[in-house]
Amino acid sequence: MTLAYLPYNDPLLITFRAGTAQDPYVERTESWIIMNTLVPLHEIPSETHKVRISGFTEIRKTDFDKNKSLQQHEFYVNYQNGIVQFHPSQEGVHVVAQYKGRGIIQYPAERIYAHIGGNPDVVKNLQQIIEESLQKIRHANIAIGLVNEAILRCKQATERADQAADQANFARDNANQAAQEARNTANLMRKVYKAPVPTKQHLASAYPAPEVGWTVMVQNSGEIYRYDGAKWMLIENWVTSALPRVSDSVDGLMSKEDYTKFHNEHELRTITFVLNKPPQPGPQSQLIRFPLKGKVKKVHSYCSRSGFTTDTEIMVEKIDETNLLNLNSWTPLTSFPVIIPVNQMLGSNTAVLNASVDPQDFFRVNLLQLDPDLKGLTVQVEIQI
Repeated sequence: MTLAYLPYNDPLLITFRAGTAQDPYVERTESWIIMNTLVPLHEIPSETHKVRISGFTEIRKTDFDKNKSLQQHEFYVNYQNGIVQFHPSQEGVHVVAQYKGRGIIQYPAERIYAHIGGNPDVVKNLQQIIEESLQKIRHANIAIGLVNEAILRCKQATERADQAADQANFARDNANQAAQEARNTANLMRKVYKAPVPTKQHLASAYPAPEVGWTVMVQNSGEIYRYDGAKWMLIENWVTSALPRVSDSVDGLMSKEDYTKFHNEHELRTITFVLNKPPQPGPQSQLIRFPLKGKVKKVHSYCSRSGFTTDTEIMVEKIDETNLLNLNSWTPLTSFPVIIPVNQMLGSNTAVLNASVDPQDFFRVNLLQLDPDLKGLTVQVEIQI
């Protein structure tokens, strides 16, 4: 059974099973690592059949609402959204959950957002990103159409040149002088298009014995050369006469330098830790997993209210999944801690020591020294993928 809520043309899709013999709930077994005391199940579990986790005891909603806390080996299940909550002491523990799945809730793209270009103040939702991508594809298709039109015009010009040559040959039968003039005219107009070459230096090696009228485009500049019988002459530039697609090696609607810069900026990802009021120095409980391979470029830190008595020293650390599960040591990203001095809101710059990032690496913030008056601490890690 699928329900669709359609206010503002922004549907929320809910697909649930009936739990009958014809449409039974599905038995699911899922392996999770507890992060931030939570485990998000893949489906909404059946409250009738409950969620089973070896070594743990589920508590009822009434008990949880009354106590507002969990014991070390207790867990609470929100059967409305499939979120399982554990005691903070179970952070990083591997658990296996068994339950009967009722179905899923799907959220629209307009409700999923992302930070753009590593700037937390520039936010777009997934639907906007999709629409902008489609718009760029449409622009590219228009450019391809213009290129095809230009190619057609070139072919038509070649056909007209061939017709002129035929007319010159016909005139030769009437008068040698008129025929010679006609042939000269045809040679001046005739273009025989050959396969393009990467650079101008490749003309001699690709066409060691050219004929008059052979016309070749140079790919790295868009320049078109024609052989006049003695040398290759530049006759036009494809970039200025048509609209080719841009790449990292050929100019087009934008320069190849702008194209490279545009793609490099969109390949920058940011991990952000927000600690409004750090409770105490030492490793913080918040962990973030990065799903891609990349390289750490910079580490930034800043706060909304500075400290008054002592510098705050911040170290961002990483660890892979295997070492995390085995409780091994974390690796610092920078050679020295990032320092926010007394009465300052911005942290210092420090060299990145361990820049390599592998898929599924975990990151955390370790406060080596903390001013108790500092508030609104934000730490950002920029990663080039």
